[in-house]
Amino acid sequence: MEDLTIKKSVFSQRFLSWEKTTPELLEKSNLGKIAVSYERVIIKPNLVEILAPPITTPVALVDNLINYLLNYLPAKKLIVGEGCGATNYTTLHAFKELGYLALKEKYQVELVDLNTA
Repeated sequence: MEDLTIKKSVFSQRFLSWEKTTPELLEKSNLGKIAVSYERVIIKPNLVEILAPPITTPVALVDNLINYLLNYLPAKKLIVGEGCGATNYTTLHAFKELGYLALKEKYQVELVDLNTA
């Protein structure tokens, strides 16, 4: 059986757009072939505060990552998990303000607050 473990590697790709660059970069990394071995995949963006990228992970990047993974994991569970660092609002609020609730609707992915899960 082919060894599909992630090795300590760095992959790069010239950025053209999230839609074009994300799948090309993920193909280089073999992520889809690795992810197929798991019951669920957790995507952990950086949403520590409600601030625009590059402080936080662009929702467009996570959208394209989910879309890519669904080609390999159609029946598996995809989770977007984050625990924001704010003291005056919850992670659910960060998900909402940064556009991640739309991903829940679009792909039926689970959004998990890692501060309370």
